[in-house]
Formats: sequence, C-alpha cells, structure tokens
Amino acid sequence: MEKILNKLIHSVKSLLILLCALTSMVIAEDVVLPDKEAVPTSELPEAFVDGAPEAIDTIVVTATRSRLTEEKTPMALSVLSESDFDVPNQGLGLDEWLMQVPGLFFENRYNFAQNLRVSTRGFGARAPFGVRGIRLITDGFPDTLPDGQAQVDGIDLLSLRSAEVIRGPSSVLYGNASGGVISLATEDGEGQPGLVKTQLDAGADGFRRINVQAGKDVGLWHGWVSASDLSYQGQRRHAGTDKRLLNAHGVVRLSETQKLKAVVGLLDQPLGQDPGALTLDQIKEDRWQASAQSESLNAGQSVEQARIGLQYEEDLAQGHTISAHIFRLNRDFEQQLPSSFFPSLINYERIFSGAGVSVATPSEDPWGWVAGIEWARQADDRQRFLVDRQGQVVSQTQDELQVAQIYAAFLQTHWVAGPWSAMFGLRRDNLRLSINDAQSTAPFQSKRTFSPWSLMGGLTYEIWPGLSGFVSLGEGFESPSFTEIKDLSGGGGFTRSLGPARALNAEVGVRAKWSSGELSANLFWIDTKDEIVVVGAFEGVDIFDNAGRTDREGFEFSLRQDLGSRLKWQMAYTYAGYRFDEFVVSGDVFNGNRLPGLPKHVVVSSLDFAISDRWSIWMDGSMVGGRFADNANEDYVAGHELVNIKLRYRQADPKSHGLEWVMGINNLFNQTHFSNIRINANRKAYYEPGPARAWFVGLGWSF
Repeated sequence: MEKILNKLIHSVKSLLILLCALTSMVIAEDVVLPDKEAVPTSELPEAFVDGAPEAIDTIVVTATRSRLTEEKTPMALSVLSESDFDVPNQGLGLDEWLMQVPGLFFENRYNFAQNLRVSTRGFGARAPFGVRGIRLITDGFPDTLPDGQAQVDGIDLLSLRSAEVIRGPSSVLYGNASGGVISLATEDGEGQPGLVKTQLDAGADGFRRINVQAGKDVGLWHGWVSASDLSYQGQRRHAGTDKRLLNAHGVVRLSETQKLKAVVGLLDQPLGQDPGALTLDQIKEDRWQASAQSESLNAGQSVEQARIGLQYEEDLAQGHTISAHIFRLNRDFEQQLPSSFFPSLINYERIFSGAGVSVATPSEDPWGWVAGIEWARQADDRQRFLVDRQGQVVSQTQDELQVAQIYAAFLQTHWVAGPWSAMFGLRRDNLRLSINDAQSTAPFQSKRTFSPWSLMGGLTYEIWPGLSGFVSLGEGFESPSFTEIKDLSGGGGFTRSLGPARALNAEVGVRAKWSSGELSANLFWIDTKDEIVVVGAFEGVDIFDNAGRTDREGFEFSLRQDLGSRLKWQMAYTYAGYRFDEFVVSGDVFNGNRLPGLPKHVVVSSLDFAISDRWSIWMDGSMVGGRFADNANEDYVAGHELVNIKLRYRQADPKSHGLEWVMGINNLFNQTHFSNIRINANRKAYYEPGPARAWFVGLGWSF
C-alpha cells in the first residue's frame, strides 16, 4: 500500500507537466490559457466555451453503475459509439473493433477451439483459452462465470453498436476481476423505422458467411433479430470452424415508468478445430502445419449454447430508479486437446444462472448513490477421458459436478460540486467453490470459500469545460478457476493449493475533448500479491501457481482527431512495464523478470477517409513489440507490424434502404507474425503462426 501511495504522490509533477502539454495540443496554436474567471467567454478558445454547441458530447458511462458522465468518472476508460462499430471489418474477432482501446491486448483470433484471448494491463494473458481476469458483459448480462472464466464465442459481432471498457482492478464494480470491465451492447431496434438487412461475405481461406438482421421500433415496443452462418477453413491445416449464431432483442414499455427487456442468444458450433502450437524448428519446416497430434486426434471443440435474460427497469418516486435482471445459460461442450499423454478428452454440461437488483438516486443529484445485491451460480457436470494415439477412449478419469456460487452486495456513492466530482465504492463478495465427485468408489465433496472486501475511491477536477484530470485508487481480486486448480489426471477434489490474487491499482490521468477530437492519457501502478501465473505446461495443458508478487506500471494514451471534413485519424499507445517482484518456483528465481507473453510497447493507428458521399476507405495498422515466451525470459519473440485496408461503397445511410459493397485485405504487406504465444509451453512449442495476406469481400442489401 505504501509503495503504491508513494508512486501516486510522486506522479503529481508528471501529471501537471502532462496537463500543460495536452492543453497546448487542444487549443489554438500560440494561445495561452489565462485564468478562467478573468477572461470573457468570447476570448476563450471555442472548444472550451461553456455551452458551445459542438464543444463536448455528454456521454453517461453505465458500466460504472454510478451513471456519471465520462468526463466526471475517475477511472481510465474508453467509450466506443455506434460510429466506431460502423467499420467494415471481416468480423472474425472482437479485437477488430476494440484494438483501438489502449491497455487491451488480443491474441488467438484464428484458433476457434481456444477462442480469442483478451488481456488488459496484463491481466488475462495467462488464460489457456477464453477470457480471464476481465468482467465481460453483453447487453447488461454477465458472460463471466462466478469462477472468473468467460468465452466470447457467443457474442454477435455483426450487431455490436457500443462498448465501454474500464481498465484496472474493478472488483468493487462486479466482483471477481483484476483487470477491468468490457461492457458490450448489440442492436435492439430502438429508433429503427423498420428494416431488413442481408449480407453475404466471402474471402480467402474458405471464408463464407451469411447474415440477416431485421427490426422495428413501433409504439410501445421495439426489437431486433440477427442470425448468421459462418464457415472458415483458415490458412493453417486443421484450423477451420463452422458456426451459427442467433441474437434477438425485445423491449416493451409496460407504462410511462416501466420497461421490460428480453434477450435471447443461441450458438451452434459443431466444428472448431485446434491446430496446436509449434516449435521454431517446425515453423521453419512448414509454418502452416498443424501439430502432429492435433490432426491424429482431430483436436478441437463443439459447442451448443442457449441464453435468455430478462431485465426490468422502473422509475420510482423522487427520481429514484430500480433495475432487476435474471438470466440462464445452458452450454454443452466437448473438446479434444491435442495430446494423448494425459486425459485430454473433456466434456461438460453447464448451467449458468443469476439474478440481481439495484436501486439508484437521480443521476443529477449532487450527492448520489447506487446499491444492490447479486447472485450467480455455475454448475458444470464435467467428465474427462484418456484416449489413445488414434483418439479412441481408453478410460474415464473424471466424473464430477463443479459448482461455483457467488453472493454479493455493493454500494457506490458519488459527489459533484462545481468542477469537483468524486466516486467511492464498497463491495463484499462471498464465493463458494465445491466439487462433488461421482467417479471414485467412495464419492466425496471438496469445498473452498473466498469472502473478500473490495474498495475504491477516485477524484476528478474539471480544469476547463472539456479538460479534466483524475486520480483513483482501487482493489481487485481474482479467484482460481476450476481449470487452474485441477491436476492433469482429472482426479477428484481441489488438487492444487491455489489462492486468490489481490491487486491494488493507482492511476492518474487527463481527458480532453474539443469540437474536432478527443484525447486521454493516464499513468498507472498495480501491485499484485499471489498472482496466478503459468509455471509450466504438460503436452499443451498449462500448470498454474501463485507468484509471490508482481509489479505493473504503465502509460496509456489515445487520440482522435478530424483532419478536415472527410478525414479522421485515431491512434492508441500502451507502455507496459510488467515484472515479477517475488517469484520462485522449484528453486528457480524469476525476481525482476518481465511477465511473459506481453509486449512492452503497442501502437495502433487508423485513418478513415470519406472519398465521397458513397465511397469510403479505411486503413489501420498495429505495431506490437517483442515479448518473452517463458518466465525465465530466455525465449524472446520478436515484434511485428500489420496493416489492413478496407474499401466500402454505400448507397445510403446504414438505417436506410440501399446497396452496400465491401472489399478488404488483411496483412496488406504479407508480414510474418504469430497470432498467439502459448506461455511456458513444454518442448518450447510456443508459437501459433498468424495468417499471411488474405482478402475478403461483402455484399449487403437493406430494404
């Protein structure tokens, strides 16, 4: 704690210098900001005039629950609007849109058995598959399980319309998460006059997709339905997928003060192949090959998933509001891992359900609060089998019911007084993990319970309209998941003595908005105790342990600027100094080493040029620095640069009738790179090659 506070206090000089530098960027050249009270508004730069019609767009951030505006929220965050998702990307991964958010790092887009891996400020980088350490929310309903895992395969990427990303430990907001929050919203039909959209996509490497969307806003209700069918072969052998998605919304106003929303999501993925990871020698031999056992065992996954959620909102007396939700998700899953040297055939039937209710004061109150309770339960009926080299089942090694149940209560308050605003939060979680064995002749039950408190506090000062600075201090906790505390044999009970990780986060930053752009920059420090890290792997399966202590410090910067009426530019930069402070495994000392799998520098930039009213072109590029593949920092992976380009012809506005045509090229300059690094993999099989140059086209019609 003292270490973090000292760094926070020491950063005040840096913040003041940064404020001066950023202010000079957003006001007219050679203009010096005088005292605000001493100068008539007519003499101030237009971007900072109170009430200027185009100066500042007011955005209320809902993911924080406190409903403060973006400029008054004392957290590092990014808000993406509908225009940010109106980019003609190929649509294979969420990273195609969120890569512009500083602090986020994505891998594994092209492995449809392991799925996209997301990390923020280094949290989540160790995940063997899916998302860890980050709370993922879609349309107000959680995708993250009580044990901390989440998958993104059920998200309808083609109907996304907004996103809010909160970076840094945020357990005070949603509980079991050290890295932050990604809250997504898909199209729900509000404001739609009645529209049907059809889209046909095709491209290199067997890429085919059909998508149909339709919706309408009429009277007291509005709704939207999106359905898609995707087939993709991939450039590597044994790397394809077949996937079908349905996403449906229905919203009805029961009265002037009451609203009910229903969301239904269906996923059917009969094929998701896993090509496995390769060694450097295998890469030199043939970078497009799959690992030998990936093909011989037909490694991959199949998934069927259904989710339904209901959300009720009501305006109460004196401006108070109440919100309640309930949901249930069923997921049937089977996966063959690319190895026969341990029990590698897994299947489970999952029921994930939950409910919550919260009450909030009017958002315009200078003193406001929101309080609530939440409950969620994850029940996995899980089996595991040993197979031979031909993939035939030899024996069953696991048959158990894994249950994670969480109860939580939270309270957040905020205060606004002139240019000052503050937010404070308190949360108590009670997480209960249990394993009920049905495999052995003498069935047993194992239990573990974690009951952490989480706190946060932050302060914001609005220097000028559109220019503000903030400082915050917050906690996060992250429990071990069922995957991390099981042994490789699939034997019963909690076979590893993993404990939860605790993180303390301090950050200081600035935000600026003006009529033609916006900017944000922040410094952060995170001190984590007992962080759960990968210490090794056995035939592709990660082995986890608690690191004594890790230290993260970094810098995040983003800028958007209109360069005239037709050209828009944006960029994001992340500096990540993440190291082990205290970490010893089997006598090997890793103190001072960099956390593996994470580049120190990442730069993302894009240009959007409207050639005419109908033609537009996008170009985006990313530069990813080098990183280490192992805890010992012996195996270094060089960085890479990628450039993508897209061209679109559109007859009319996307909410109107008309034709749309898209063409794109990914990896325009055909750079060799790795789309994923498997940290600390045995035999040094770390590498999953990313695709070479690949094209795609799309044809859409709205009526």
